[in-house]
Amino acid sequence: MAQVEGTAASAAQEKSYIKILANAPSKPTKKATKSNAPAKTQAVPGAILRVKYHTENWIVQGDNDELDCGALEIDSCEYNLRDKTFVIKAISTPLTSSMRREQKTRSWRDTTLLKVAQDIAHDAGLDLFYEVPEEISLDEVEQWQQADAAFLRDLAEKYNVAVKVTNKKIILFDEHEYEQRPPVDSYDASELKFDSQGNMINPGGRIIDMKFTQDTSDTASAAFMTYKDPKSGLLVQYEFSPPGAPATGQRLTINDRPGDMRGDEYRNKQGGGSNA
Repeated sequence: MAQVEGTAASAAQEKSYIKILANAPSKPTKKATKSNAPAKTQAVPGAILRVKYHTENWIVQGDNDELDCGALEIDSCEYNLRDKTFVIKAISTPLTSSMRREQKTRSWRDTTLLKVAQDIAHDAGLDLFYEVPEEISLDEVEQWQQADAAFLRDLAEKYNVAVKVTNKKIILFDEHEYEQRPPVDSYDASELKFDSQGNMINPGGRIIDMKFTQDTSDTASAAFMTYKDPKSGLLVQYEFSPPGAPATGQRLTINDRPGDMRGDEYRNKQGGGSNA
């Protein structure tokens, strides 16, 4: 087990320690072949990073805190000779599982979102943490040539359920329910102060910089769905405009099977409809 620690101190003597614990894979791997790229190394499949942030005197003088970021699997390593820097990139979804890359085709009938998530977690070798207050029943779900990670995220999003993979767990939680909870912390923009030359006056504050961007070029103000059932010939049409929609004038047209009716009952309780 290798341990790497780094420190950084600001003008106000705030300190942040980053501790990285790298676990080598339990099984021996083949020796990596030489690459022609001058400053790139090949990541070892299965190498795990456990990342923790340690802070001292960060918010108030004398405080000492720790944030455990969980286990991450190394995706790539890169060394830059000129800058003398070594960059490790890691992701929370295991590379050794089929969840991110393997395209699958399968279907579920008379099921629930929980059951679909359980099947995907089992295939990936991950635990499942499911925090949705009510059961989301589904008549039929079809996965067509899509990786499990993208499929589960798209399916859950239809019912305002967020998906997160972290520390060898798949987490599903109700966004609407979490948004009703009190904030963990808040930041005041007045903490940022600059002189006439644009230099920061209080560089020791909690806010170093901030930037907000809004892009409406690809945002629709309404969604229109039309679907004709091939068996009954029944034509279903529905238009949805979210509250406070941007006045872009663009309307998203969808020609697809309407959402699962039983699942939609849950979605409508949460404030109605998918995002346009």
